Amino acid sequence: MPDKYSTELLVENCNKDEEKNTQFPLDAYIVTYKDSNGDVRKDIVRASAKVNLFDMYYDKFGANSLISIDYGHGTVNPKLYGIKVPNKTKKRPRRNA
Repeated sequence: MPDKYSTELLVENCNKDEEKNTQFPLDAYIVTYKDSNGDVRKDIVRASAKVNLFDMYYDKFGANSLISIDYGHGTVNPKLYGIKVPNKTKKRPRRNA
């Protein structure tokens, strides 16, 4: 379902420590909602706009299930999130001329 709404689910049903993690991108949101059993849950979701998040959770869980959509605590540039750092090759020592 996330492909239809241009969203990426980073953490499902997160705890307080994961919620405060700063290693997520700046465009991540903390979504608080009630699941089908009535339990309150929090997800960390990446999206380009809040309206996409609202549409996704409204369609998935129905009316009156969405409690809040807040900004996350991430500090990573969204363009750089998820990119692996390449290993640096060892430089050869200079030869004396």
